[in-house]
Amino acid sequence: MEYYDVLANTVGGGKPKMRYHFDNNGWPAFFGGSQVPATEEQKSAMVDALQDQKTEFYKEIVESTATARPGVLRLIDEAIAAPDIAVGICSAATKEGFLKVVNSIVGPERLSRLDVIMAGDDVTRKKPDPLIYNLARERVNLPSSKCVVIEDSLVGLRAAMGADMPCVITPCPSSDVPDFKAHGAKAVMDVNVGLGDGSNEVITLAKLFPPGAQAPNFDFGGGYGSSSASSGGAGSFSSSGGGQPSYGGAAPVTQVTRGADGVVYDPDQFDADANRRSR
Repeated sequence: MEYYDVLANTVGGGKPKMRYHFDNNGWPAFFGGSQVPATEEQKSAMVDALQDQKTEFYKEIVESTATARPGVLRLIDEAIAAPDIAVGICSAATKEGFLKVVNSIVGPERLSRLDVIMAGDDVTRKKPDPLIYNLARERVNLPSSKCVVIEDSLVGLRAAMGADMPCVITPCPSSDVPDFKAHGAKAVMDVNVGLGDGSNEVITLAKLFPPGAQAPNFDFGGGYGSSSASSGGAGSFSSSGGGQPSYGGAAPVTQVTRGADGVVYDPDQFDADANRRSR
């Protein structure tokens, strides 16, 4: 898992991960044959075929074992019930696998009430590029200062920061490697507690967007986040509408520089303060 821990926080999307791995470790013969892909067309065909096969295995796993992280569905339900809150899901995954996950875990009824649903196929540049979050914000016609992103990886965090949106991290074991706060996250949840459910609730809509506040709140108590957090999550996207106060506190504007393929970041080549790739 250690290699994938790094990969998950370096490259956004399944196909870009494959390309990154093969570019750095060598391209194998095409499905056990003798021909190693040499042209871009051959490489794309191989990656597409592997992705299709992986998606079929992935859908079987989702049907049998996948569950939402603690608190995610509860917070989505709170946002759906609030008339002045827009909520959506923005994922770097390919649409076929993504739809299988959200239909199985989130459910068709919830999905029908979301304001934005976007997958990696819907954008020309995947996370950590901020494009998907910028497009989501445009669809609900709100400024980034009224948006909060919930992510689970460094790739997602950088996408949120590139879109000038504050970000809360609810890590999974495979991405619980970086110091997310050092990279600009406003709060980082416990890997086992997540956003919290029942008596373990940590983040609620009322805490995140408190009545009368001039900025989103990130002091959730219990050591999770702080209203004075250092400036610096398949991601959920929430934004406050006209009924909420006018939030002025967004994540600082950051300079995001992509790798040669427009997607890849290497965590070891970043300045954590400037959030830009070192040369």
